[in-house]
Amino acid sequence: MKETGKKIYDFKSDVLFKYSLANDQDHDSLYLLKLFIEGILKIECHDIKVLNPDLSRNHVEDKDMILDIRVTVASGKQID
Repeated sequence: MKETGKKIYDFKSDVLFKYSLANDQDHDSLYLLKLFIEGILKIECHDIKVLNPDLSRNHVEDKDMILDIRVTVASGKQID
């Protein structure tokens, strides 16, 4: 394999993670976010709203990003 000198970033990067999940208007992003929430919390999501879709970091290696999400379940209860 040829070394290119470029750094490769993976899904553990906070910026890439948030960029992939923060757009609740994008069908693919919303689908992936729903899979994570339902798989981890074992709940059925009827509505998902990302409360802070703006990326606040300036560099791909920055940490401590938080993705605030409000989920509405079948009973109408909202979970943050």
